[in-house]
Amino acid sequence: MKNNIKVIASAILGILGIILILTPYQLFPVCGIPAPDGTPMKCAYSAKLFIAMGIVILLVNLLAILKRKKTLYSIAYITTAIAAFLSYALPKQLIKVGNKKTMGWEIGLCANAEHGCRLWH
Repeated sequence: MKNNIKVIASAILGILGIILILTPYQLFPVCGIPAPDGTPMKCAYSAKLFIAMGIVILLVNLLAILKRKKTLYSIAYITTAIAAFLSYALPKQLIKVGNKKTMGWEIGLCANAEHGCRLWH
């Protein structure tokens, strides 16, 4: 019974990973408008981050379900928690990644409050 609960929890987390993958382009699409200099805006890089974190969540939980080892469930839960935190913290720039001026890219929310990607925040 206890193992079934772990399988169900990992399955739910895997489904949430799929939802995270679908969020930036299907459920709540980013606007796709380029910056004035023609480069992608911060929200485009945030969308890529959401897809990457969703894939990580989906894969670790799928691996835990398929292997059914106690340590894999723990690793899957910890990895899911870290990926969820990064999916929240990076776009809000609680943890700053990239620098548009020096590196040419940056993860964050669109600076223009009227663009479609800001409607959901």
